[in-house]
Amino acid sequence: MKKKRFIVLTGIFCFVILITGHAAMAQEICGKYDTVSINGGEYTAQNNAWGSDARQCINVNGTGFTVTVSEHNQGSVAAYPSIYKGCHWGECTNNSGLPLQFNQINNLPFTFTVSSNRPSGEYNISAEAWLSARNDSSTGYDGGAEIMIWLDNHGMYPAGSRIGTFNGHDVYYANIGWNFLTYVQTGRNSASGDYKDFINDAISRGYAQSNWYVHVFEAGFELMVNGAGLQVESFSFGVNSGTSNTTAPTNPPNITPDPTSAPTNPPAVTTAPTSVPTTPPQNTPIPAAGVGDVWFVPQESNVGVYTNFATEIHANTGSQRLAAYGFNIIFANSLVSVNTSVGKDGVDEGPDGFIAAVNATASGLLIVSGFDASGSGPGSDLHIVTVNWKTRGNTGSTTLQLTINDLADQNTNDIGIHNAINGYVNVSDVILGDTNSDGAVDIVDALLIAQAYVDLYPGNYNAAAADTNCNGTVDIVDALLIAQYYVGLISQFC
Repeated sequence: MKKKRFIVLTGIFCFVILITGHAAMAQEICGKYDTVSINGGEYTAQNNAWGSDARQCINVNGTGFTVTVSEHNQGSVAAYPSIYKGCHWGECTNNSGLPLQFNQINNLPFTFTVSSNRPSGEYNISAEAWLSARNDSSTGYDGGAEIMIWLDNHGMYPAGSRIGTFNGHDVYYANIGWNFLTYVQTGRNSASGDYKDFINDAISRGYAQSNWYVHVFEAGFELMVNGAGLQVESFSFGVNSGTSNTTAPTNPPNITPDPTSAPTNPPAVTTAPTSVPTTPPQNTPIPAAGVGDVWFVPQESNVGVYTNFATEIHANTGSQRLAAYGFNIIFANSLVSVNTSVGKDGVDEGPDGFIAAVNATASGLLIVSGFDASGSGPGSDLHIVTVNWKTRGNTGSTTLQLTINDLADQNTNDIGIHNAINGYVNVSDVILGDTNSDGAVDIVDALLIAQAYVDLYPGNYNAAAADTNCNGTVDIVDALLIAQYYVGLISQFC
């Protein structure tokens, strides 16, 4: 996934062997944003270590490359070494035909083949297209759409919630400042076909528009931990245009996910979200909970470094009483840890719950379970437990990957179909509510939001800290929440 904010052009060029066929020599690049032009500029290979300063190198050969060095070790995406065609943050390959409005395109044929080697680490194998209402990508994709397919994954899980299926793929959606869809069909070494089919599906769900511009298609590996040895063997992409009339693109719609499809159990992988947006993402609504669903409240927490916060775990037991449960929660220990000084080793009973055992000693893993012969409920929204967390000094994002080991009634019957809905934590160096950046949240911060709301524009106003309900806008409600926090009526923001 491309998140590079500044393009650094390298002075390194492919050496060409002057023999018949003009075969290009393999070339290793190690700079964060080093690139290599391929096939006379038809494609570009990029190291693209956008989310980490750890050392990474790729060896480019033909229309493929191998990750030769990857020293990443973090709970969020560190890099997306990849090959692309089109305009990637304003850097365009030769004669790609992009950007082009989608309704002028007949088809987008692609092939993507990787080695069967799966080294240790946490990563995915993915290809993606970017769309937006603007035809200039030099400053980004303007809140458009990122449409990604996964060929395989190792220790990662797609961002957001499952919203359905398409052509053998599970479809996940998240709003991370733009519409992000992931089409997951793992265990593959190759994919090919017409990428227009995936974009059409995204349009049919309301997450893109037919008159938006397609900017780029790219393929490679999202890396979080290690991944050295991953290899793209070949890549191709074409743009075949049509003659249909176009209309002027409109601004991206304010879209919420389709709630009609309940999420299924995630694959058994260690997980972290696939991107770290530079601004706090909007909350992704929880799909309509079915019997057997377990989820976090809030589903997404935006907090500062060295902050204490809490997340609740809720369940839908339908007409059955909850008598036994067991949950595992996996998270990035470099970003958050369980605050074991609060409650029972960091966990409190909810009003509808009970606790038998808590194990928070393992790095990045919390295990909690409970048993009560009389049970609780029944109900569609039982608050079982509250987990108390604290953030460390690092910034980034982590998934709270939830696994259900047990969810049963007094007769030991399973409750519904067990569906674990993950949570998300985004840690930034911005203290939410501290709008004047003085290190404290008090009534002055509420007054600054009120002034900004009526266009007085205070000089020391930090808008990044003002969205205290994390709904994507700043208004008088945010000021009221700060006032409530200041007098102790609430203990945390979103």
